[in-house]
Amino acid sequence: MKSELTRIQREIGITFIYVTHDQDEAMTMSDRIAVMNRGRIAQVGTPQEIYERPSTLFVADFIGASNVFRGHVAGHLGPWATVRLDIGADVRVPSAAAREQAGKVSVVVRPDHMALASVAPPSADLNALPGTVKKVSFLGTHLQYAIATPHGEQLTVIEPLSHHERETIVPEVDRQVHVTWPASVSLCFKEGED
Repeated sequence: MKSELTRIQREIGITFIYVTHDQDEAMTMSDRIAVMNRGRIAQVGTPQEIYERPSTLFVADFIGASNVFRGHVAGHLGPWATVRLDIGADVRVPSAAAREQAGKVSVVVRPDHMALASVAPPSADLNALPGTVKKVSFLGTHLQYAIATPHGEQLTVIEPLSHHERETIVPEVDRQVHVTWPASVSLCFKEGED
């Protein structure tokens, strides 16, 4: 149905306005998406803009999966701001994203921007949190991990698999890992902002 509607729209050459609650449909069928919240437009943009640069926590949570951490901005140093998470760990976010945030904030990281490592990387550009693999789901082209942090946070990490890895990978449950992600992909929103 999606491909048929898209084909008809391209063939006729007119603008379609398609209303859906299905985020996957919106992402695959649209050149531009308007995300609505409580009857108001929260953000308009291409599917990539909406996914990679959501303007609010609502949009980030509504389009695509997200790992959300609560905390407060503890300081700024060069291109990075430090957010002290409620779980006690510090993570870095782009300073520009946190510059005007005061009080409680939410740090959002997409599962596909995260990776697993055996040791915490010694890099100012990477964030890392310790955790334990609780579940591994093989989804053909990628693995989806459910990770529990020592502080009770539940994280989702999605890692792509090469053809060779799909044939040889043996996922290990209860393995101790570090969940890592580039500080540059951390999104920061003021708590309670829609």
